[in-house]
Amino acid sequence: MPESNMAMSDRFQIFDPFPESREHLALVLVTHGLADIAMSYMAKQGVVLSLEDLALMPRPDVPALGSASLEKIVVRLRTDSGKALSERLARLQATPVVQAVLAFVTAANGLELQGGWQDCGSDRKEDAQGDAHAGYARGEEGIAADPNPEDRWAVLKRNYSTLPTGSLDQIAWLVGSSTKWPMAEELLRASGVESVKRFRSSCVVRSPKFGVRVDCLDVMKVVGGGALCAHSFGKDPRWRVDLKRYDVEIYGFLFHDSFACGILLGGQLRRNTNEDKYSYSSLPFGERGNRPYTVGDHQPWYMPRLRPSTSMLLLILSGLQPGETVLDPFGGCGTIAIEAAVHFERVHAISSDNNKLVSSAAIQNCILARPHLAAGSTLRAEDWDARNLKHVADASIDRMVTDMPFGNKCRWDVAVGLPAALGEIARVLRPRAKAVFLMKGYRRLEALVLGSQGTEEGIEDDVDPTNAEDDENEEDLLDGAETRNAEDADHPPADIPESVAEVSKQSGSSDVEQPVCLDGQFELCERRPVTVGGYLCYAIVLEKTDRVARKLSSNPSCK
Repeated sequence: MPESNMAMSDRFQIFDPFPESREHLALVLVTHGLADIAMSYMAKQGVVLSLEDLALMPRPDVPALGSASLEKIVVRLRTDSGKALSERLARLQATPVVQAVLAFVTAANGLELQGGWQDCGSDRKEDAQGDAHAGYARGEEGIAADPNPEDRWAVLKRNYSTLPTGSLDQIAWLVGSSTKWPMAEELLRASGVESVKRFRSSCVVRSPKFGVRVDCLDVMKVVGGGALCAHSFGKDPRWRVDLKRYDVEIYGFLFHDSFACGILLGGQLRRNTNEDKYSYSSLPFGERGNRPYTVGDHQPWYMPRLRPSTSMLLLILSGLQPGETVLDPFGGCGTIAIEAAVHFERVHAISSDNNKLVSSAAIQNCILARPHLAAGSTLRAEDWDARNLKHVADASIDRMVTDMPFGNKCRWDVAVGLPAALGEIARVLRPRAKAVFLMKGYRRLEALVLGSQGTEEGIEDDVDPTNAEDDENEEDLLDGAETRNAEDADHPPADIPESVAEVSKQSGSSDVEQPVCLDGQFELCERRPVTVGGYLCYAIVLEKTDRVARKLSSNPSCK
């Protein structure tokens, strides 16, 4: 059948996991690669009634790079248990493993990989300041009746001369024809937004490096056009566009040929750098809005930090239990330890970092978090060196969870530092304790602890090369941290204090503990690819064996 004669819905696969349900649906964003842990946690904690109320959107078979690669979970909020919708929603928004919650509007896979604009011959002038091609989205009052939802877009776009094509046309149709709008707006009201007169559309796009040729601004326009399409029929259109004084924000996520859209419910705001009077959401990273202990927290501007929700997921991956002690030896600003002490009862959480400025910030963040600690939990931050944990007794730590230096802002001599740090971790962990490493690569670590034939050329050599490239359609995904390629360690970037640029030089070689023989100290439990800050890395889970950690000098077989 010629494409022109095909129904729009036949050109891709609409993702509607609960087609017959009359329940409200939320779109939840979580860290890519850890969705199964997040879903299990939500079911176990009673956020949903069962796992059957959760549906994970299929992933495109391309490298999971960029913030649009976040996992999208559609959550069915059933209220048949007697809890009001607002209670269910508030519980979901407060769930510590999610990055953001939206009212679900639409989603689809298999979209075209290209899109653009077609001039249909009108003489109408377009505004040169960025509204070009957007005129189609303004709608017209007085259209008598609401047609079939699938026909809304076709009816409305007859009034305009410049129209979207390809994937842009498909996105506008998806948003405009969705039958989920009434339920999404009810969920919006349950969140506290009673009425909507003005809205803004935004988007996150990750696509150009994989053959998709659409611009972020173009996607924003068609998402807004679709929203207006859904609200343009009848005598009194309810919504209009206002990019600054808006009541709600509609977000689209385009990753390769996969698209999802929802209405943002709460979240985290940031100031616009050019217009301080206006705030904009920081989606898809919005979990700090439900963490009061992050208000006014401390973080050196040059140091990226792990997302709180990702930290929580890694802690769950480690199997942390009440009554245990957890250590983050590369703790930075203390996020992992803080999440452990806030969300797990009777946990003793320790964050350490050998950088004095960063560990000082961690101490202040711990002070902010202490009023919010779970029952019986303790929290502290230290300035210990991960290569010499002399203040930690042998076999005293139950779990170790850490975000290792990626070699960008925190450059270190990995050939020397990693074996020394692993040796100290092996010494302080109890037998059968779990250690979770979030790392840019995995071969060097596995070669050290398993004795396998791994590369010795550098920790970056097993990373997808696209990790090092900038995405022209995305903002800085590390909250202000630039992503430079490795530079000469003797010449740190000019905008970073030299004392900070090289972590390894903060402590002299005399401070590094004598290496421990790593042979037989760990067993590999799991390795999974995870996308953090838009970059592909790995979560590696090791289990400490019963073998006692010994110095190299006392074990000739390890020399």
